[in-house]
Amino acid sequence: QSAFTLVEAIVAMGILSLVLVMIYQTFYSVLRVTEVGADAAEQAQRERIVLKTIEDALSGIVYYEQNQEHYAFVAETLDFAPPAISFVSRVPPDFLGSKEFGAQSLRRIDFVVEDDEALDGRSLVMYQTPILQPADVSELEESRRWVLGSDLDTFMVMFYSTINNEWLPDWEETNSVPTRLRFELSFKLNDGSAAELKDIQKREIVIFSDTITQAMQNPRMPASKSSGSSMGKGSSRGGSGPGGRGRATPKPT
Repeated sequence: QSAFTLVEAIVAMGILSLVLVMIYQTFYSVLRVTEVGADAAEQAQRERIVLKTIEDALSGIVYYEQNQEHYAFVAETLDFAPPAISFVSRVPPDFLGSKEFGAQSLRRIDFVVEDDEALDGRSLVMYQTPILQPADVSELEESRRWVLGSDLDTFMVMFYSTINNEWLPDWEETNSVPTRLRFELSFKLNDGSAAELKDIQKREIVIFSDTITQAMQNPRMPASKSSGSSMGKGSSRGGSGPGGRGRATPKPT
């Protein structure tokens, strides 16, 4: 019985090695695709949670026309700088900060982008400040800070102007609240690469603000009735009032 020659053994080993390399490459490619997919899914979930937080905050916007300096909607959109928005909202009970602020649901909320030197990147940060402060100034509460997401890649805000009927990058109508906002948000992937354009989360939020007009805040008091229509005590025409002449009573016939 003839055995394998040296050449045949070398060829067989080469074929086996080639098959093993192909199997390893296939396994590595599948593993890599799975990791990238899981990373993208995790990033998308983070972005959805952040956008949901922004949407919940915007859903309770409160605006008092008589106290514009305290309840104004402010947007900072400087050139070559990330945007920042600030407004007063009556947040839902399960909103971030419910433990810290308790029943103080009326808060000024700020969304800003800050540099994170420790991570060598940028973070999307939310500040909350209670509007109704206690009378004792020694008990004033400071703003609380929450980092909504680190390694920020994209954060853009557009405002819909009902005056111009178009989307604008700036909001200069400080005596009113925008009716719609459009957000774009993305975070960097775990490997530090930027998100692709198709992976940037985009959301348009319609705002139903609770605007308190000056007439609603300070309603007119109803006009008092004239004394001639009153029959109560103290009426100048009533007989029971002190010093009153009394009404003439017809004599029975």
